[in-house]
Amino acid sequence: MIDVSNGWKENQLQAIVNRSYIGITFKITDTSLYNNGNASSSDQSTISNVSNVFKYAGVNVNNYLTLEQNRWLLDGNGVMLPNGAITNNAYSSNGMSLADLTFTNNPIIEISFSSKQTSHISAITISFDTNEEEYAKEFIVTSYDNNNVVYTETITDNNSSKYVLSHDFTGYTKITLEIVKWCLPYHRARVNEMFLGLKKEFDNTSVVIIKVLVLLA
Repeated sequence: MIDVSNGWKENQLQAIVNRSYIGITFKITDTSLYNNGNASSSDQSTISNVSNVFKYAGVNVNNYLTLEQNRWLLDGNGVMLPNGAITNNAYSSNGMSLADLTFTNNPIIEISFSSKQTSHISAITISFDTNEEEYAKEFIVTSYDNNNVVYTETITDNNSSKYVLSHDFTGYTKITLEIVKWCLPYHRARVNEMFLGLKKEFDNTSVVIIKVLVLLA
């Protein structure tokens, strides 16, 4: 049973309760992948923590305020950079996008494994910068068996901070995500999560009916 606050319990006892919000996350994957896989990148900023993209995916990524065009707005949102070590962050590139949205050096994230993965996953779900709804307009996903390409696909028309690449992935020792174009100029590329499998999230806009058993003891 999930513990709830006293305020929530009191709200449920009212004649007319406040509006409720729900979230349901549905995942299909091979959990063994997360025991022997690691994410890395040769091009990441000083506040980047690329390991959170894969092995610790789902960490609550902070929206740190950085000196990128129109990113540091005086609207009360965002988090100042701390003096100490930064843990609540995922991947952000060292280089920024140019005026034409490309990069001098394309940011690449690599997920490598200690041995060839023979189980099948039906998709890769990529979450870019879901805090600011920024995304890669063009990117390449490639799976390798050592240095041999097993599968590669280039996406050129993305317009969402979340993207599901449907494909039957198997027989790989590493998977890379190469970002070719970002959605805004003079911004770092950001990736919050690379989920090896299918991940769907449902909220109030898509869930019509839900039954909840509440014990107010």
